[in-house]
Amino acid sequence: DLAEPSEIQRLGVRFINAIAVETLDQLPGLLVLPPASPSAMGLPIQEFMHQTRYSLSDYGYSLNVIQTIQPPSADDENLKLILDLDVFTEDTVEMAEEVLRKRLAEMRWIKNKAFFSILTPEAIGRFKE
Repeated sequence: DLAEPSEIQRLGVRFINAIAVETLDQLPGLLVLPPASPSAMGLPIQEFMHQTRYSLSDYGYSLNVIQTIQPPSADDENLKLILDLDVFTEDTVEMAEEVLRKRLAEMRWIKNKAFFSILTPEAIGRFKE
């Protein structure tokens, strides 16, 4: 209110999810595209980080997806599968409230659609319990 900006340079919706897993062997049951070891080597995966950026040109948005594993902490012995989803635009956005509400609603829908597209039906079932 004090600065009274006339436009926004970057608008986004970001949500970081942490899903408890006991072992990395569970990842194929959770992720549609889980990390895989080179088949000729058969090495066990200790850690992974995967980042993909998608263009949603029909909307003028980008979707950045980061998938990684967080090691156990002193407070929690479980590994955490981290899914970081960021839907954003760097196109100039008008400050009108109705425009912002529409854009944020679209971004939330895209973020939710991406979240449920990344996870297997088995993983999604865990959230219903």
